[in-house]
Amino acid sequence: MSCQFTVIVAHIDPGVPLRRAIAALERACTDVNAEIVVVQTADCPRHLDLTTRAPLTTIRVSGGALVPQLWAQGLAVAEGRYVAFTLANCEVSTNWAKDMIAALESGASGVAGPIECAPDVGVVNRAIYYLRYSAFIPARVTDVDVSGEIPGDNAAYRRDALDRHREVTAEGFWEVLFHRKLRAGGGRLRISRGGRVRFCGGVGLRQALRHRFAHGRHFGAWRVADGQRRWWQIGAVAPAVPVLLLIRAGLRVVGSPADRWAFVTTMPIFLTVATAWALGEVVGAMSGAQLPVVRQADADLAGVGRATGKTTAAAMR
Repeated sequence: MSCQFTVIVAHIDPGVPLRRAIAALERACTDVNAEIVVVQTADCPRHLDLTTRAPLTTIRVSGGALVPQLWAQGLAVAEGRYVAFTLANCEVSTNWAKDMIAALESGASGVAGPIECAPDVGVVNRAIYYLRYSAFIPARVTDVDVSGEIPGDNAAYRRDALDRHREVTAEGFWEVLFHRKLRAGGGRLRISRGGRVRFCGGVGLRQALRHRFAHGRHFGAWRVADGQRRWWQIGAVAPAVPVLLLIRAGLRVVGSPADRWAFVTTMPIFLTVATAWALGEVVGAMSGAQLPVVRQADADLAGVGRATGKTTAAAMR
């Protein structure tokens, strides 16, 4: 491996401020032999003028791709001994990289940190936050090995563990499926408080509905194909799913005074977005889910060499 740490950033929402995420990664990767790989859909704005100390690779793919598919594109070119996955929506904390690496060097196969919500996000993005990350709010996270899931949007893994299970990561890095394989092979997952990131929003309601429907459809199709449920069982409980998700999130945040009222204000949007997920599950369970075909539009390499300070740039088409 040519570097210690690769960070793969999925950029799927055009309104998300990529520069802030990259700046935070630069601060976190100070004194770390790291590279940054940004994989973005073609509708996201280019940022060819970004300059970084760490080598920066930007890959642009066809529109419609899902985040796990973007991560898989980044994993294919990653050169780090440890590989982290995150989103352009997330701003990592100052000690994030060092904390993630320390946890992996201590023997964990995968590690993740808490996800907090930026105070300036609007109600739509706060609803998305509680729907997706209520299990990982800082008030709930302690330094411990976990038997459940860790958030794929703020996770890092040993490269050798990723390579052992290439058959489930080649088309998309779906963390739930990968974690199942990882644990079956004796790997362990850990949560570390020091690996904190901040969710900064930037997603519109229409985009949120489209994303949740697409991910729900994939999940519903997978549950049926995996034998977990029959299509009619998923359809039968679908009307209750948004309310059940709301109750689950509410129970998770009730112990955090900072989150209680904020959560209450998001309830109408929360239920709307959760309904898109539930509907996607039903459609996927009944008709399957054909993943969008990912075509690489181009790749730009733009980095500042650590030793020479020389800027390099190239494009492949």
